Amino acid sequence: WVSKHIKKPIRSTVTCVDWHPNNILLAAGSSDFKARVFSAYVKEVESKPSATAWGAKMPFQNLMAEFSNGGGGWVHSVCFSPSGDKLAWVGHDSSVSVADAANGSRLSVVKGNFLPFMGLTWVTENSMVAVGYDCNPKLFTQDNGGNVTFITDLDIPQQKEQMQMRYNNRQKMNTVKVLYFVGYQFSWVRQTLKFN
Repeated sequence: WVSKHIKKPIRSTVTCVDWHPNNILLAAGSSDFKARVFSAYVKEVESKPSATAWGAKMPFQNLMAEFSNGGGGWVHSVCFSPSGDKLAWVGHDSSVSVADAANGSRLSVVKGNFLPFMGLTWVTENSMVAVGYDCNPKLFTQDNGGNVTFITDLDIPQQKEQMQMRYNNRQKMNTVKVLYFVGYQFSWVRQTLKFN
């Protein structure tokens, strides 16, 4: 195990990191609104890595790519896709960004009327789930043209509706029980006092 520092060009606080599937590249998001991909190859410890979509020359701390976070906002989470060809990140400005190294580092950004996102993970090569302050996971996809699109909230509202229906049904049953009890009492009073 070897510990080394990547010093350049980071000049702000690193807020998140993620390892590439090859365990050589490292993505870092920071408070300067940037997402970066570095080489973490240590030649004394590891065998020479094969070329990736991010590049072939990988000396230690080589900056492979650098991306700005759209309109601004700290980068809260970075994540490589399962193939490692794409890097996605979320920012405090409620944006989801995807850089595709296999397509010339094409950058796609989507913003919505969401609360800020704090985490992101890929579920397939073209879809990802983002989570944040609204406590409702959101599904995003990237089409073949590179466009990132919000698909749906993943919280299941039917459960809330079912719970409300159960509550309403209980209230109705309690009302019926009370009416039955009142009716029974009235019947008992009528029989006791001999009202016909």
